[in-house]
Amino acid sequence: MLQNHPALAGKQAQVRAKESAADGARAARYPTLSTSIGTGQSSGYSGASTATINARQPLWAFGRIDNAIAYADQDVQVQQAEVWFTMRQLLEETAVSYSNVQGARERLAVAEQSVLRHQELQQQIQRRATGGLASAVDVSMAQTRLLQARAQRETAGADLRNAEAALLALTQLTVASDLPAPSFMLDLPGEPVINEQVLGQSAPVRLRESMVTLAEADVQRARTANMPTVLLEAGRNQVARLPNQTSSTTLNIVMQASLEGMGLANQAQQRAALERVEAARQDLAQQRHEQQIQLLQLLDRRASDQTLLAGYAESVMTLESTLASFRRQYESGYKSWLDVLNAVRELADQQMQQAQVQASWRVNSLRLSARMGRLDPPGAMPAMFSQPR
Repeated sequence: MLQNHPALAGKQAQVRAKESAADGARAARYPTLSTSIGTGQSSGYSGASTATINARQPLWAFGRIDNAIAYADQDVQVQQAEVWFTMRQLLEETAVSYSNVQGARERLAVAEQSVLRHQELQQQIQRRATGGLASAVDVSMAQTRLLQARAQRETAGADLRNAEAALLALTQLTVASDLPAPSFMLDLPGEPVINEQVLGQSAPVRLRESMVTLAEADVQRARTANMPTVLLEAGRNQVARLPNQTSSTTLNIVMQASLEGMGLANQAQQRAALERVEAARQDLAQQRHEQQIQLLQLLDRRASDQTLLAGYAESVMTLESTLASFRRQYESGYKSWLDVLNAVRELADQQMQQAQVQASWRVNSLRLSARMGRLDPPGAMPAMFSQPR
């Protein structure tokens, strides 16, 4: 997925575009060169050629150039945070999609086992009916339950194909999905450690923090946008094709400034920039709250699934023993054929629910693992986020 997903490649291209824009902002510190060449009449002589070369070097811009560069550099960092955020999202969804494939395969295995049990019972009752030991109603009932089990198997098969298609949409190439998830992704530490790592490495929160810093840099850029620029201006003028060629060199210190709308336009831009800072801070606060709520929900669901799995494991063992007992009692005439079929169906239902809860526990564990950074490739976190806040 990291190699092939177009969304991630697009975000990385945007980082390179922002880096080029930052290089352009830094280029404002360098001289600006201009030249002009023309022909005309000079000192009564026609056909005279004139060449002019000018150079303008900024000396002092009162923070305007520096703030523009700071804004462009911060914009690069925001885009890098976007890449990390997108990568985290795709890693989490890929892990969940992979787990969904495994869960669908586990449910399909339960459905196939149920079909085999029903086929065995259907053949058994068919033999007993041939020998006059079972009625046609029993045969019909067994056949109906077999058809229901096959329908459940078809549904599980369709779920597996859909899960594989969802995984393919993320990886872009067909991948093997039969290996279990590594244990370090599922065996998580205690809740205090999970809380610290998830909230400390939250990509959405860090992205919003960088956006707040960008908005603050925009305020500084707007405040100095109308500042004058002190320039060193050098020029050389050369006139050719005259009896006596002439040239002149000038060197000036120039102060250049402009006020759009008597400065009112810049004041409006500053107010707008301040409002964007406030909006970014509110978005950050909302994102922190949402991350805390999502973390609590994931932890609660994972703990609940663990409790349910223990109960389902015990229930499945009991139902397997019950089914074996019912089959013996049916052979002895103490249980009806319907009791045996009901026991088979109840066992299949419990196994299916156990597989669903197992898949849910695995998905919640992988989501937490992804948000803790356990799925990140080395060096994935941007350098500006590697230090504690």
